[in-house]
Amino acid sequence: MANDPKIGSQRTTHTKKETTGQHQDPPQIISAELQIPPSIINEYHSQQKDNNRQDRKRFHIECITLIVIMIYTGIAGYQGCKMREVTEASKESALAAKQSAEIARNALTAGQRAFISVSIDAIPVVDIKTDKIAKWTFIPVWKNTGETPTRNMKNHINIAIFEGPLDSKWDFPDCWSANIAPESRLPTPLGAAPKSNTYGHPVSVSIDDMMNVIARPKPQWLYMWGWAIYNDVFPNTPVHVTRFAVQIVVHGNPNDKAKISFTYEFLLKYNCSDEECEHQGYPASWAPREFIIE
Repeated sequence: MANDPKIGSQRTTHTKKETTGQHQDPPQIISAELQIPPSIINEYHSQQKDNNRQDRKRFHIECITLIVIMIYTGIAGYQGCKMREVTEASKESALAAKQSAEIARNALTAGQRAFISVSIDAIPVVDIKTDKIAKWTFIPVWKNTGETPTRNMKNHINIAIFEGPLDSKWDFPDCWSANIAPESRLPTPLGAAPKSNTYGHPVSVSIDDMMNVIARPKPQWLYMWGWAIYNDVFPNTPVHVTRFAVQIVVHGNPNDKAKISFTYEFLLKYNCSDEECEHQGYPASWAPREFIIE
C-alpha cells in the first residue's frame, strides 16, 4: 500500500507527457485574391455605358411617344367634339328641313285639297195625274270649294218629323226604310270636281206630312241631317267628313210652290267638318246606329 502513491504519481506524469505530446499548432488561414483583367473591366464599363445610353434613348422615345399619343388623343377628342357638333347641327338642320317640308306640304294640302260644304234645295214633286204637288223633296247640295277633286266620296241623308224639338240626347242615326234589305243599306257614292257642286242623296216629305208641319196650333217639327265622307287626292292624308243637321221651317202653303218658302236652322251640334266633328264626338270613323222606319 505504501507504493500506491508512487504508482499514481507516475501515471500522472505519464498522462501529462501524453497530453503534451498531443498538442498541435492552429492551422494557417490562406487568403486568395481574384485578379480581373483590365480589359474585361473596361468592356464591362463600356457595356454599362451602352446600356445607359440605350435606356436614355428608350426613355426619350417613350416620352416622345407619350407626348405624341397625348397630342393625337387631344386632336381626336377635339375632332370628335367638332364632329358631334356638326352631327347635331346636321340633325337640327335635317329636322328643320323636315319640319319646313311638312309645313309646306300641309300648307299645300290645306290650300289645294278638296273641301266639302253643304246647302239644301227644296223641289216640289207634282203628280202628273192630278197636276198637284204630291210631296216635297229636299236635296243636299255638296259644294267642293277646293282646288282638287274628292276621292271615294259617299253620303247618307235623313229626314223625320217629330212632335216637338229634338231631345238633347238624340244621336243622329242613319234612317232606313224597312222595305230596304239589310245588305242594300249602303251610303250613296258621289264625286265632286274642284269648284263645283254635286247633289247628294234626296229625301222626301209627303204633302200631308207637310201640312202637319204647318198645322196650328200644334205644328210638328221637321228635321233633316246627314253626312259625307271623302278622301282628297294627296297621299297619306286622313279621311275627311262633313256633317249637318237642320230644322226645316216651312212658311206659306205647301200646295203652292209660288207661295211657300223654307228656312234651314242649323242645330248647335252635328254641324261640323273634320277636326270640329272630332271635338263633337262624331269623327269620320264614327258609325251611326241604324234606325228602321216602318
